Amino acid sequence: MPVRLSHSAREMLNQCSEKYRLHYIERLRSPIMYSSLFFGNALDAGFSRILLEKKKEKTEAELELLKKTEEEIFLENMLEFSHNSVRHSLPRNPLCDYYNGDYDEDLASKIALEVPEVADPTKFMLECRAVIKAKQKLTEEDKQLYNYISWLSLCEKGKLMLEAYRDRVLPQIYEVFAIQKQVEIVNAQGDKITGAIDFIASFTDNPTRKYICDNKSSSKAYKANAVLESDQLATYCEAEGMNYAAYVVVEKTIYKKHPKIHTQIIKSEVKEAQLQATFDKFEQAVYTVEEKRFDKNFDACFSYGKLCPYFSLCKHGKIGNLIKNE
Repeated sequence: MPVRLSHSAREMLNQCSEKYRLHYIERLRSPIMYSSLFFGNALDAGFSRILLEKKKEKTEAELELLKKTEEEIFLENMLEFSHNSVRHSLPRNPLCDYYNGDYDEDLASKIALEVPEVADPTKFMLECRAVIKAKQKLTEEDKQLYNYISWLSLCEKGKLMLEAYRDRVLPQIYEVFAIQKQVEIVNAQGDKITGAIDFIASFTDNPTRKYICDNKSSSKAYKANAVLESDQLATYCEAEGMNYAAYVVVEKTIYKKHPKIHTQIIKSEVKEAQLQATFDKFEQAVYTVEEKRFDKNFDACFSYGKLCPYFSLCKHGKIGNLIKNE
């Protein structure tokens, strides 16, 4: 039976093949919703709305989106998020998990207006983090309030990031040809790798050259050679028969000096050797799945700043709060 892999699935497989097995084959899922997922989803929706203004041919759905601002679309997506096939409200949800960097004390004055029950949001957050660091549980009320303040901070950050995208990224784009385009690569055996291109565009410095583009929100700047190290962009270039790709990076960090939000556009030509190397990795991933070569990689238990949701199961045989997603 042919294997079908999304880009994120292949990344998980490369990181830890046992994690892939538990997630995609056993379908065990954590009820926790990480802020990086729902915040990134909301930002993508807002960025896509901005990009529509440089797209000449629009679908009926895209014309409907233009009736709303990017901020409205972003905030709509920050209110609710689909997780484990269920739609969840986000603002005070105790199942949401935030990073320390999600809250920014420079936004405290705006946040305080929304949480009158807390005199000093920054002090409250520090007190909560001390409890968490001591491996103790917050009260249900404090957990909800901690999450609400983190959520409010991300909403304010998102508005600033959208503003930066409009003011500093959009003027450099000459024309947008596609947004959120679904793609796939199929090998001779019918195995597929699938994905979605954030957008395809040309830039003002060379209006005739098209680029596969990926939006990224990040806590720090990307390296100048980031495109040349990206399997994802190489995969999408292979799928579209293109040789140029770009990262559009909007930093989440709020700097005290102007500009408050930094942006980057990193463009590179994707060489044939990179395309071939990416396809070889795809073939290796398919082989791993077909042969059921699933191994635990304990070096990857703490990736992206969070403990793997399958840690207790892999290490101690305890299923914990994992649920079966049918």
